[in-house]
Amino acid sequence: MEQLRRVHSLLAATLRVSAIIEVATGCALLTVPSGVIQALIGSRSDQAGWIVGRVLGGALVALGVAAMFPWGCPALTDRAGGSVRLPA
Repeated sequence: MEQLRRVHSLLAATLRVSAIIEVATGCALLTVPSGVIQALIGSRSDQAGWIVGRVLGGALVALGVAAMFPWGCPALTDRAGGSVRLPA
């Protein structure tokens, strides 16, 4: 049982760290899309690259925020909105 709790807390921490990385990358894509695209794929971007970078940046920010607050996820919460209790 204790091992299950450790795995659950490790999974939650990993989810939070990945969400923070997604939000940071998304914010960077929203503010400086050409620099991020050049760093990620190694080529310069044109006007279409800017547009795609900003759209993807917004999507990454949304995914990161959703991953930071998984209250709506049925696997992590019960129907009343509280956290799921692990069996004793």
